[in-house]
Amino acid sequence: MKRTHIQADKKRTKAPLAAVVLAIIAAATLAESDAHGRVAAKSPEVDFADTSKNSGLEIVPASCASSPSYYHASLQASGDGRGYVLGPGQIEYGAYDSYTGQYVCASNTSGYNVFIPGNTASEINYFSAYPPPGVTAWHYP
Repeated sequence: MKRTHIQADKKRTKAPLAAVVLAIIAAATLAESDAHGRVAAKSPEVDFADTSKNSGLEIVPASCASSPSYYHASLQASGDGRGYVLGPGQIEYGAYDSYTGQYVCASNTSGYNVFIPGNTASEINYFSAYPPPGVTAWHYP
């Protein structure tokens, strides 16, 4: 029996289509196994994750720990203007203190308000070195 032109074209398109379908299935299977096999590095600052297992790179987000000038919200000035108030649950709140020429940044996981003194550089340095329980603080310079 002689093949027609249309039958020959159908045969030629089935092989590449089958290869494409198999490639898609293989990629989906690998992606599924990879997603369950690794833990992503999660960044709360910008809400992204790095799942590149073999890249050799590490994401270092801007935060108070890397530099106190990278705070995420501004501290509230105290009523007397001699410092700042850090409320409960405020994470990486900061300010540039014009009196001392320093950045100060702090996180508060306690259930109370914390006063951060801002009269002198030594007050900010002392507060950063010895913060109250539940508070983490950084300063620069």
